[in-house]
Amino acid sequence: MRIAIWVTGHSIADTVAQHVMRGLRLCCQTPTLLHTDKAALAGQFDLNIGYGILRGMQAVFRNSKSYIHLDKGYFQPGHFTGYYRISHNGTQQTNLSKVSSRDERLIKLGIKILPQRFTAALEKILVCPPTPDVCGFFNINQEKWINHSAIQYKDKIIIRHKDSSIPLADHLAQARKVITFNSSVGWQALRQGIEVISDPNHSVIGAWHNKLDKESILDLDGRYKFFAKMANLQMNLREIESGFLWPLIQNLISSSVLTAEKQSLPMSLSTPSNPAHDPKQTSNISSIES
Repeated sequence: MRIAIWVTGHSIADTVAQHVMRGLRLCCQTPTLLHTDKAALAGQFDLNIGYGILRGMQAVFRNSKSYIHLDKGYFQPGHFTGYYRISHNGTQQTNLSKVSSRDERLIKLGIKILPQRFTAALEKILVCPPTPDVCGFFNINQEKWINHSAIQYKDKIIIRHKDSSIPLADHLAQARKVITFNSSVGWQALRQGIEVISDPNHSVIGAWHNKLDKESILDLDGRYKFFAKMANLQMNLREIESGFLWPLIQNLISSSVLTAEKQSLPMSLSTPSNPAHDPKQTSNISSIES
């Protein structure tokens, strides 16, 4: 398999890329490291890996046969000591059949999932539009998205943009429902037992909701298993460079449905076992091309 890891010249993207490079080499992979000014070359690789959607990464992903996108984690995100989420062919993972609901990592994070919140006395609908960058990546008209998403609620909506100066807790305290494209507000609200509607094709919450009956969306046990899946889709940089990323990638890009027993997850930071090297793999350069 020919793999490319992409750098953009930005410290965050490039730091993540270097950790990915070290982790894949531990697993007998020999990826090429490329700068996004070479984005037209993405189609020559079986798999492209990179952080974010800015500074040329949009072009890399659009030219890809298959790609792994890394970004700030679902839970406890942060540069460079926090977690990063890992998604296949999207900015959030939407094929959840390939992800285990084992809860060791969720327990370690200490995430408290609250019971369904009583919202009968609340009228407001919190609407979180996609950012301009997200709109550009997914070819969305933000104004049309807002109108389409909130048209039935008329004057009951609160529109919250990413740069809002109002604390999220204040907005959530007024809301009986949250509507997002794929904003992180979605899983923050869901953790508090608030109903969330998100895009089924581009949001991890929307993809999960799409498989459920409406009545079971806020089921506490169901949300716990879903959050366990989300926790299994993120890693910190130490885990990434220790080789745990590659087994997860293999699961996400595989054509078969994953069972919990088959998933390999970094429950500890012991040295991972290296998969056999693919003799058909092309040996690629490992220096940044500018």
